Amino acid sequence: MTHPKVTIVILNWNGLRDTVECLESLKSITYPNYEIIVVDNGSVGNDVKILEEKYSSYAHIIANGRNLGFAAGNNVGIRQALRIGTDYVLVLNNDTVVDPLFLSELVTAAEKDSRIGAVGPKLYYYDNPARLLLRQLYGKVGNTAKEMETLAGAAFLVRRNALEEVGLLDEVFYPAYCEDRDFFERLKEHGYRILCVPTSKVYHKMSATTNRDPYSQSYLIIKYSFLLVRRHRINQSYVASAKLHFLTTSFQLAVLIRAAVRTRSIRPVLMFMRGMKDGFIVFLRNPRARW
Repeated sequence: MTHPKVTIVILNWNGLRDTVECLESLKSITYPNYEIIVVDNGSVGNDVKILEEKYSSYAHIIANGRNLGFAAGNNVGIRQALRIGTDYVLVLNNDTVVDPLFLSELVTAAEKDSRIGAVGPKLYYYDNPARLLLRQLYGKVGNTAKEMETLAGAAFLVRRNALEEVGLLDEVFYPAYCEDRDFFERLKEHGYRILCVPTSKVYHKMSATTNRDPYSQSYLIIKYSFLLVRRHRINQSYVASAKLHFLTTSFQLAVLIRAAVRTRSIRPVLMFMRGMKDGFIVFLRNPRARW
């Protein structure tokens, strides 16, 4: 069996402890032909120095010098991976720990069909490894690979040809959120298939970065969901697009209302209103979008 070259891109931003744990888990994977690029997104501490001292023989460390956001930060690593001639790029959140077989299972599934553009693992809670994460996305995935409409952005493997045809993560989604869904929609629009591979497992700590400001995640998701609706007809349907937007904003509203009750603060509700306002402005003004 041949083993295509895989480049794993990990973005670090003030998350040294998580990044180290992620890298240590990668040392146990069974797939033989891979390399790692760690992109530091302007961490304020000595993350770069420690990573270079500890992992210079195992991973290539790139220092951006400032926080470029999730899409642009990862794109630095993806471009480097394409320059060095990789066959696949694996985008992996630094707040994850991987199962030893996860990459072998992903590559095996991707190699079965050249029109498979991206494959992803099943995600599980880091602190409860038997519990499935994102049940609304992965709950109906059984024991065999299943074609998906989208994947979680925490871990996904992309074919080089697909990246060259479709393009990289769109940096308009700054600083983060919805760039993954936008990317998978573009893959489908170019005729690529997307698969979840249940025998591949990754354990995710969930939003280690945005937990520093727990309401920013909801704000960004609400704001950029307007752009997704503007750009893409989900499943080639305006109705499906509107339904996705309604469900997304309704879920985030429920999250923020619970937060407002728990904290006895109006700030979560104000963040929802701000997200709706800014999202509507994005919907009206974004020159690259279509409807």
